[in-house]
Amino acid sequence: HQAASRNNFPIRAYLGVPLVVTKELIGTLELGSLTPGTFKQDDLDFINLLSGQAAVAIHNAMLYREERRRSRELSGLAQLSQAMSLVREPTSIFDKLVQSIVPLIPVDILGFLIYNESTRVLEGKTPFQGLPDPFVEGMYHVPVPSGSALEISFLEQDLIMSEDATEDEKWKHLGLDSMAVTAGLRDSVLVPLTSGGRMMGYLQASNHRDGVTIFTQDELRLLLIIANQAASMIENSNLVQQS
Repeated sequence: HQAASRNNFPIRAYLGVPLVVTKELIGTLELGSLTPGTFKQDDLDFINLLSGQAAVAIHNAMLYREERRRSRELSGLAQLSQAMSLVREPTSIFDKLVQSIVPLIPVDILGFLIYNESTRVLEGKTPFQGLPDPFVEGMYHVPVPSGSALEISFLEQDLIMSEDATEDEKWKHLGLDSMAVTAGLRDSVLVPLTSGGRMMGYLQASNHRDGVTIFTQDELRLLLIIANQAASMIENSNLVQQS
């Protein structure tokens, strides 16, 4: 508060107390006044009395929100596994995967980039949420030249992330900037798809719907779980197709 501009925050008196539950600080309860000397000891005693009840109420609300989020995740992952058990045609696997994953991650662009060993190219697979099928089939390909920075990152199974993919120097170094510009990518993450230690490609998620520019740790954790499940399913589908 001392660093805030008084033109924007013309507060002359301030009263704040910590909100603590079982020794865990969850926030503060704050009061401000435009008049100097507004708050007295009685006000502090009263706010201290309220702070305990407010802390418990907020803590319980946070726990409830977290439990609902986890419940949605578990339900979504269960639906993902169930959907894959119903797949009979290998060509429909990406359709089923994308349909099952989209409700779990609040992004506008989501789909799979699968590595073609014969052409050394990462190929976008339709359907790709947020991108037209003709664009994905005709243009959404990324070459992986031998010895390139992208091949090294690919073989090391790196997770590749950016807050603004079109301007990110790392993405330019990896040769991903052209893909980012043509698709209009902003906040983006490429999550490795690995099965049996073999790298198959990436699960891509880009452009949060709410304008957020970063992927949270919870979102990354969920994407990693999804990618691990999806990679196994894609590998099994490939084996079925080959047999």
